[in-house]
Amino acid sequence: MSASRRVIRVTQPTPVGASGESPLRLGRAPVLRRLLGDAGGLIGLAIITLFVIVAVLAPFLTAETPRQQDLSRRLAPPSWRAPLGFDELGRNEGVLIIWGSRTSLTIAVASVLASVGAGVPLGLVGGFYRGVADDLIMRIVDVMLAFPGVLLALVVIAVLGSGLTSLILAVTVYSVPTYVRLVRAATLQIMPRQFIEAARATGAGSVRIMRLHVLPNILGPIIVQGSLSMGTVILTAGAMSFLGLGVQPPTVEWGAMISTGRLYVRNAPHAVVAPGLAIVLVVLGFNLLGDALRDTLDPTSRLVSASRKAGG
Repeated sequence: MSASRRVIRVTQPTPVGASGESPLRLGRAPVLRRLLGDAGGLIGLAIITLFVIVAVLAPFLTAETPRQQDLSRRLAPPSWRAPLGFDELGRNEGVLIIWGSRTSLTIAVASVLASVGAGVPLGLVGGFYRGVADDLIMRIVDVMLAFPGVLLALVVIAVLGSGLTSLILAVTVYSVPTYVRLVRAATLQIMPRQFIEAARATGAGSVRIMRLHVLPNILGPIIVQGSLSMGTVILTAGAMSFLGLGVQPPTVEWGAMISTGRLYVRNAPHAVVAPGLAIVLVVLGFNLLGDALRDTLDPTSRLVSASRKAGG
């Protein structure tokens, strides 16, 4: 027993992930190389990068603003001046798409970061300590999951009122249970590992173990879920704005554009097609990137994907 303790004391704990490969030991270059080698991941990354550049450089990409109107061009079809046409107020649809990307990406990034910030600590605490803390956290999560996600978001918006901030908070509340359950399950898989026992034997405290040994080894699923959640958040935000409960004018948002454009879909289908395609493309980009990240960060997923391709 004493010999074994001496070995543990001199051996540094080496974090090992649930699949036998630590994210901390992967290195940036191999991960990036595998990600760039995935065709779907490259397409998704290219789409997301394009929309991010458009959102950041919106004031420099067009001399027009979303508030400029030309009623003489009301519902005018696509042309050289406006490749996406004009809306019911004579505003350039292309300009609205550019500025709407800022709103949609802001909602997605803010709500996902807030969901991760709230859900990850709760999942860590529940999976690490178990007992009363775990039971309390999971019962609250069960109550939240008892409501359909969109209904829960509607309740939050009904209480706080419509608007950008309320929409972000509503989507955050709707998303937190997913991260709590994901992190708790991943933590429970990590806890029986030998490097956790070694860390305890060296006298490391609970917070240090969670921060240095548990959290780095469950970052993969969190990153993948975050990427996939971006697309879900954009769809949810668009649905709320479509119903008139999300972002309010004069702020431009793709779901609100579809809501107003549907009234003129027979005479001016471009008023619906343009924002609809924008939503489809950005959601597709995040889904493709999320699938590529899953295959890159989880060795088990890579093996399964390789075997399926070989079998096909």
